[in-house]
Amino acid sequence: MVERFEKANVSAYLNFLRSKYEAFTGAIQVKSLPCYAMIDPCDICQLRCPTCPTGIESEGLRRGNREDTQIRSKRSRLEPELFDALLEEMGEYLFLIAFHSWGEPLLNEWASSFVRKAKANHIETHMHTNLSLPLSDERLEGLLEAGLDFLFASVDGFTQENYEKFRIGGNLELVKSNLENAARIRDRLGLKTRIIYKFLVFRWNEHEVDAARSYAQDLGIIFQTDDASVPDASWLPSYRNSEKPFLSEDDVNNLNQQWAAAGKPDYWRDYEKHAYWVPVHPGNDWIPVRGPEVGSYCGWHYGVAVIEPGGHVSPCCMTPKEADRLGTVVPGKTRFADVWNGDLYKKSRAAFAGTAVPDLEHADTVCTRCYFPDSLKHVYSHNDFKVFEQFFQTFRGSNPVLEQAFHILSNLKSGEDRIRFAEFFEANLMEFFEGRGASSAPGG
Repeated sequence: MVERFEKANVSAYLNFLRSKYEAFTGAIQVKSLPCYAMIDPCDICQLRCPTCPTGIESEGLRRGNREDTQIRSKRSRLEPELFDALLEEMGEYLFLIAFHSWGEPLLNEWASSFVRKAKANHIETHMHTNLSLPLSDERLEGLLEAGLDFLFASVDGFTQENYEKFRIGGNLELVKSNLENAARIRDRLGLKTRIIYKFLVFRWNEHEVDAARSYAQDLGIIFQTDDASVPDASWLPSYRNSEKPFLSEDDVNNLNQQWAAAGKPDYWRDYEKHAYWVPVHPGNDWIPVRGPEVGSYCGWHYGVAVIEPGGHVSPCCMTPKEADRLGTVVPGKTRFADVWNGDLYKKSRAAFAGTAVPDLEHADTVCTRCYFPDSLKHVYSHNDFKVFEQFFQTFRGSNPVLEQAFHILSNLKSGEDRIRFAEFFEANLMEFFEGRGASSAPGG
């Protein structure tokens, strides 16, 4: 089956093209809005996973170690008023909303209504949950009937003993019961939700992968293994034994000195000052600790929004601290577009473009000292092919100029191809954003 999105309004595709053009040309102020979004329904979680900032903070509070482990001074649940405002502003252009980030989304009683509203705007919906909480058949049915496309259950093990080594506080039997009920309800109602048993592989649970896979197959759900970033080499599964740490303790010390020099000496906490092993993927190149490479770009700055439950906007999915926020959306007062083109976003884009902007010297963000691998900068770009597939399915033959633009984009292989697309955009697509085409500037 060919995967594609559901969008059928040409304005979403024009926005997508402009987003790519602005990324490839290193635009600092942009006129496009994001094509994908992570909107977190809840940054509270009942588990205490040892590498999750929320879990670390919860464990710190439990042990009375609040000072060094506090990441956010206030945690909350997404309110319908805020979600409605975001959808009104961005819904026309979004192809995908991922309803998760640093918390358990099903702790928000409005989660199903958020999914239903997104689907009414023809937006694909994803949700990652630990499923380790009581869920009635009525609650599960409401979530699935809302139109949820992908339900990812984070279940790292197949026995309670090994599962709870990472999912601290979780109940595996409760998780399995919820999985079984969700699969049964989905099949009874004839729904298309893809339910995924997602299994992070560690040294202590790798021998349980086959049993978990068989269980998922028997339920008629998808089984998916994945590799985690870990702070201890003894956690690595056997097939990652030769892996070297992505960040050594010396690297972390260097980064700590950079933050101190920027006037934020307490940015790095004690629990972060150790080596980290990050799974290697194709194209997962080393990014020097001196900061972003000049002439590069980050996909999060152009195509993806990360919005916390309280309306705070984060640079990417790896930046949970209050100190990392780039602004706050306030319904009726501050639009997302205001934050998207605020000084902190512009300074972040300029850092990657290698552009000096004197008016932004006062601004400082985590992006100016980015230490993440390239694969994380473009983690949502694998969804682009679904945009291409849907465009050609919906608009093939309707406009040769747009069709050629999407052909160029769908065959990108090098920096020269990016230049070719930018030149084609400037020569042929500007008229679409000057009131003569199907859409004017969404964020302008």
